[in-house]
Amino acid sequence: MKTRIFNLLIQRYRDGSATTDERQLVDRWYEQLDREQLPEKSISENLQHRIYGEICSHIDGATVRQVGSMISWKFVISIAASLFICLGAMWWMTAQDQIPSQHMVADPEIRVFETIAGERKQVILPDSSVITLNSMTRLKLDVASFNKTNRQVELSYGEAFFEVRRDTVRPFMVTSGALQTQVLGTSFTIRSYKDLPEQTVAVFSGRVQVKRNDQMLGILIKGQQIRYDKSNENSTTETFDLENRNAWITGKTYLNKASFEELALTIRNNYGVTLQTTNTRIADQEYTLSIQKQISLDDLLQVITTVHHNKFRKEGDVVMIY
Repeated sequence: MKTRIFNLLIQRYRDGSATTDERQLVDRWYEQLDREQLPEKSISENLQHRIYGEICSHIDGATVRQVGSMISWKFVISIAASLFICLGAMWWMTAQDQIPSQHMVADPEIRVFETIAGERKQVILPDSSVITLNSMTRLKLDVASFNKTNRQVELSYGEAFFEVRRDTVRPFMVTSGALQTQVLGTSFTIRSYKDLPEQTVAVFSGRVQVKRNDQMLGILIKGQQIRYDKSNENSTTETFDLENRNAWITGKTYLNKASFEELALTIRNNYGVTLQTTNTRIADQEYTLSIQKQISLDDLLQVITTVHHNKFRKEGDVVMIY
């Protein structure tokens, strides 16, 4: 019965046979829906079911009033609105269960997204741009100002892959440490870990403009990246391996002549332990290898120490290389 009434109402609205009052009621209902906020993901499951039950009770206890052959359309619209909200609530709760790693930004406030060791996460922005966060990453977004005159986010630290929806009117800007990256619509990765001596911006499609304050560091195209040295504030532009650069998204990491610092960061991001050495010779060694998420920490440490004939020992959450 509810579905038939709802379909009849929508059909009248679409084919133009609805009265002026009926159309105004539907329009006001749509406007009200536009002002509704999505519920927080932190709402408890019991509270979700209670809200859902209260909404649906308005439908279950309803009767359709008729005058002759005429339906009370105001009442019908209230039922249809309840049905829409009820179904919408069910869809939202189901979607949250199916995509636990994704976050849809909807509330007009500052939102912070973080990942821990071994975790990757996707953030879907209001403009449908998608950001994939690597482990140990923090992203900040002011939803209230986003998509007004520009689309600005802050990568506080870590690594993120940006797939930006094209908008020639509102540029997309990322602040990461001393660097500002600006695009109209493209895909690129920014790496800005506090423990590393440099930041990188690597482009996978389109064009990307990179600045330090008001100083232009370069305009990059596909396959190019900027490496910015934090200590001397110098930057270099170079090509990079498109195939393996973002392998971390699928749980793989490729190191090419990586420093001990970069190796230690990779270990911490994937396993949550700290790699250290007091040997200056070991601290200056480089590593070229691939790391898959499935490999155990002990097996990986065996591979790492074999490269330069070193040894390791565990001290709680610290692994000493000697």
